[in-house]
Amino acid sequence: MTAPAPDPPSPLDYRAPVPAAARPPRGVILTVAVAVGVIAVAALAGYLAWVRPHQARVRQADAHARTLNLAIGQDPRFARVVVVNGSDGGGVLTVFGEVGTASDLAALGRVVAASRPPVAVEWHTHVRGVPAVGPATGPATARLSR
Repeated sequence: MTAPAPDPPSPLDYRAPVPAAARPPRGVILTVAVAVGVIAVAALAGYLAWVRPHQARVRQADAHARTLNLAIGQDPRFARVVVVNGSDGGGVLTVFGEVGTASDLAALGRVVAASRPPVAVEWHTHVRGVPAVGPATGPATARLSR
């Protein structure tokens, strides 16, 4: 008497061996793995190439904002003015506040321009009693951009 034939494996049986014809060749698997690794390294390198100079400009803006705040803090005409740094476009200095007269605003613009800012400068300053016209109401002589 012969033994009964075993049941064929179910397609849902995870222990069933995968036929060799259904498996991708080992070279294809290796090629795909290497390609994914190369793409990941290239993406990381591109990101780091962008972020490092951006961070350096933001640090420069931060240091320059501290220097400018010390410089304008010595002058009572600029008691209500502050310079802050931001990260827009890789670093920006923003001058906020108000001054007493238009000549004080022009003097503030000269102080900022003389400091040779390493990044762009945005003005959010106005003369006391005169409404601000827009986001860039600083002195025209000091609208700096690099």
